[in-house]
Amino acid sequence: MAKIVLHQWEMSPFCNKVRRCLAHKGLDFEVENYNGLLARRAAKLSQVGTLPVLDHEGERIWDSTRIAERLDQLYPGRALLPAAPRARAEVAFEPEHHARRQIEGQCGAQRQGGGLVGQG
Repeated sequence: MAKIVLHQWEMSPFCNKVRRCLAHKGLDFEVENYNGLLARRAAKLSQVGTLPVLDHEGERIWDSTRIAERLDQLYPGRALLPAAPRARAEVAFEPEHHARRQIEGQCGAQRQGGGLVGQG
């Protein structure tokens, strides 16, 4: 079986999504955590400097939705994403929408004019 390494922040909802995807597929994987001071090293793992990042047989994939799409291509059994293009697009939008709402709630911020505005 292929060696799979998930580079993650343990508390990230996007990293949690990838862990759940890997478990759903029944894949064995290793985890590299970048908590605390190790976070600066995580920025060098991808072009966008964010986690999660997945290493799979020499291929490096970042972004939880892109990782899920690639896992479906590599391991088609037990699909993670719907086959219909519109449904796939809705799935790609939904995690970002929920994450933005969660961040707004944690920051005590509200949406105004398309951006985040902190309160007091």
